[in-house]
Amino acid sequence: MSHVISDERLAATIEAVTRFCDRGPTAQIGPVPDNALSAAVWHQTSKLRRFAGHRRHILAIPLRGNARLEQIIDGRSVWRGAAVGSSVLLREGEDTDWLIDGPFETLHVFLDLDELPDAEIVPHLDRPFRDPILFQMAHAAALAAREGAPATGYVEPLLKALQQRLVDYHFRPDNLNREKPGPGLSGAARLRVEGLVRERLMSPVTAQELADVARLSLGHFNRAFRQTFGTSPHQYVINQRIAHASGLLEGTDTPISEVARLSGFTSCSYFGAQFRRATGMSPGEYRRRA
Repeated sequence: MSHVISDERLAATIEAVTRFCDRGPTAQIGPVPDNALSAAVWHQTSKLRRFAGHRRHILAIPLRGNARLEQIIDGRSVWRGAAVGSSVLLREGEDTDWLIDGPFETLHVFLDLDELPDAEIVPHLDRPFRDPILFQMAHAAALAAREGAPATGYVEPLLKALQQRLVDYHFRPDNLNREKPGPGLSGAARLRVEGLVRERLMSPVTAQELADVARLSLGHFNRAFRQTFGTSPHQYVINQRIAHASGLLEGTDTPISEVARLSGFTSCSYFGAQFRRATGMSPGEYRRRA
């Protein structure tokens, strides 16, 4: 470990990550002289847990492992995909819930930024996003941390470059329209797809319509969608409808036939079959146990 981190806000953030990981960092860099930038390498393990108590903005970049990551808001999954290859911006003071299904190694860059753009300006940063340049730079920074490199020399510009890449490429609203081919949907495309599915929950929506709002060809969209969500567009829509129906069954006395209609199922028997496949029980059984 190359440097003892003494900044109070940073120390509180290190403690928050330690609680989340159930262990301290395996390596650290920083802070950079005349700068609050620093970084640390962590090992994550399977868990369902809230991340809270951090007092610095964090750019988290998973480096290696086969785990899948799921972001949960108000008890609902809002993003699911491979951990490695994604980046996560954790805003200071904002609690987030995560489901991790296996071990992976991640680099945390503790940013030297007092303010971040509003979520309305850069909505793709409210979910894990993909940036191959950040990913490659993070590997270099993690290697430097493991070797015990001091936060001077080549390490200082490396950490600054990581932060500058985030600022230059992801904090500009015009970059939200840059739909470049990649292994998964971009943040902006994902948000548009999720929005259309919510709007059309009670009416049919085709993969072609989803591809159109993502601004991708159908073939590219289907590949990118499965990489991002871990399932097909058709199954994703069904899953969202089942989740909506589950909420109605738990929180209302709405007749099951009406629950089916309000959740976008044209047939009560088809709704029952899909619900049983997803939950292992019929809608009626699910309501009685809720």
